[in-house]
Amino acid sequence: MLASMIAKHKVKQSFVALNNHDLQSLSADWHDDIQFMYPGALSVSGTVTGKPEVSRWFDNMMMQFPEIRFSVNHVCIENLFDMTGTNNVVAQWGVELTNKSGIKVENVGINLIKIRHRKVVEIRDFFYYPERLPIGWEE
Repeated sequence: MLASMIAKHKVKQSFVALNNHDLQSLSADWHDDIQFMYPGALSVSGTVTGKPEVSRWFDNMMMQFPEIRFSVNHVCIENLFDMTGTNNVVAQWGVELTNKSGIKVENVGINLIKIRHRKVVEIRDFFYYPERLPIGWEE
């Protein structure tokens, strides 16, 4: 149960790191072979593999969106009795973004986060309003 409480806390802290543009804190618990999946048909969409590449993706996001405000509404843990740091976590959130051109965009979504032996191995983004993604990315 302690491992699931730690996972829940770390997921919430990762959104604080995003809000603060703190890539070092955000990536601290990523596995070297992490996979990140971003939806849509944009230049930033698709699957990115490896800690350096995923870090670059988030660095690009932080440059595109100087103002990021995530509000985490729910964090759900699949296995409350996990003892090994291996779990699946779902975070439901809202976000307000302002891009470098001053365009404001809001969205709602979830992340599916897979953790294996206390390291994040996969993150999948899902958005309730995918049609808003090109507006923020200016594509």
